Amino acid sequence: MLLTDIRAVLSVSNIENCISFYRDTIEFEIHTYSQADKWVLLVKDGQHLMLQETADFKPSGEVALCLFLHDLPKFCEELKSKISDIDAPQASLAFLYGLTLVDPDGNKLWFAQAPQ
Repeated sequence: MLLTDIRAVLSVSNIENCISFYRDTIEFEIHTYSQADKWVLLVKDGQHLMLQETADFKPSGEVALCLFLHDLPKFCEELKSKISDIDAPQASLAFLYGLTLVDPDGNKLWFAQAPQ
């Protein structure tokens, strides 16, 4: 077996709201969008994330994605123009520090970087 890719797929309640959040806040670009089927494939720096609107969406609050960044402090500074009450990155594990955001459907996004 040759594994060529793994893509995270998040279920969302409103595809348009989530596209706005991921595009405008985190600066993902739309790679492929099917309005009829209500899914979108987003891309940022060669990394992919898929969102799928589901009619029976139930927020779990348990979904979490860890997005590793090259320059977390710079990313936080860029976010301050979009989110006024953003906190500075915090140490969360002995080998990582990060920042948590929550998307419109309650999915937790943990942006992380190894201490330098």
